[in-house]
Amino acid sequence: MPDTGTQRDDFQHVLTLLSKVTHDKQVAADGAALIVAGEPLDALCLLLSGRVRIDSLTGETILMHAPAIIGEISFLSAQPTTAHVHAVGAVTYTTIPRVQVEAMLTDVELARMFYRSLSRLAVARLSGAYHARYTALVAHDGKKDELIDLVRAHRDHFASRSLIATANTARRLSDELGLEIVRRVRSGPLGGDQEIGAIVSRGLVDAVFFFRDPLWAQPHGADVHALVRVCEVMNVPLATNRATAEMMLGPWR
Repeated sequence: MPDTGTQRDDFQHVLTLLSKVTHDKQVAADGAALIVAGEPLDALCLLLSGRVRIDSLTGETILMHAPAIIGEISFLSAQPTTAHVHAVGAVTYTTIPRVQVEAMLTDVELARMFYRSLSRLAVARLSGAYHARYTALVAHDGKKDELIDLVRAHRDHFASRSLIATANTARRLSDELGLEIVRRVRSGPLGGDQEIGAIVSRGLVDAVFFFRDPLWAQPHGADVHALVRVCEVMNVPLATNRATAEMMLGPWR
């Protein structure tokens, strides 16, 4: 569900209008493809139950829960899709072709309101706003155990947040603690730190837990410093070790 009031309003407006269109529900099994990157999509996909995984061509992975609108960017731009969308577990969804959408828009004002809301939702998605504001979890290899221990000790708190993490850290958090990571970027050496920094710069992150290893020279040291700097510029709380993390978590407790 979008985070800001405007996004929620736009989402609900589009969802309400689409729910009035006659459509057949479809069921997809775990792993089934709902959308394939590179193919034209002259329709909107409405996720009714379950969740899907969006795999971007840049290597990022995003989880979305129902209800959700998918494919709005390709629908508006009339361009091929740029991500693969697969079911995670069984899902129920419907695909609403453009001709049905346009038939629903019975007057100019209704059409204007619909496309305005859908466009604003698409712009928000393009800026990275797929969930409520994220809590970012990043750790160098020598500090991953320490981050895992911290999250385990405060599992209830982190389980209630929309978590974003770099690839290897996300895998361990998911495998060892069973946490849902709603957004995964590439590993740090492959640009993941920069990706999280870009999301921080858009005001989409409320806290960063970045456990750095000061005893190991990082091959992507410039990216590490850039992420720290953008947190400082954006005034986002940043914990770089267990002590500062516990102090940050204190007010939340």
